[in-house]
Amino acid sequence: MDLENLRQINWLTSQHPSEALMIENEDYENPVPLTDEFKNKILFENNIILNLIAQRYLEAFRRISIEGPCSVQKLINSIYEFYQENIPANSLDNIPNDIWNYVQTAKEKMSQGNSVKWIEIMGDMQFFEGICQHQSEENPDIIEENVFDVILGS
Repeated sequence: MDLENLRQINWLTSQHPSEALMIENEDYENPVPLTDEFKNKILFENNIILNLIAQRYLEAFRRISIEGPCSVQKLINSIYEFYQENIPANSLDNIPNDIWNYVQTAKEKMSQGNSVKWIEIMGDMQFFEGICQHQSEENPDIIEENVFDVILGS
């Protein structure tokens, strides 16, 4: 499957993957549930690494591994599971605050003994827009073949 096809998915990462919809024939007003055929398509035969945005303003990322083969369903489940995880203590220490104070609010909640999920510091940056091949920041000509960046929008 071409990664461009993932752009057909209409899904907020805060919602369970079963609520993901699909845009067919550019009919954005009438999305339909993902078909089993689409969900079961294999994207990658081998293991991959996903870079997930871990802060609203793209200033922090986390990596997760997904064992191959990786289907569309496995991909969106893995993304959802990451954002539903509780943020470990001290993980926010190196993440800068944002103008909406999502990070600061999360730190305050954690200092009071409450758990905070990754999705809670994303603000409205939750709309799945696909994935793309990761390029090295130091040398954009270097492409890591099994590393992909998750693209989110608001």
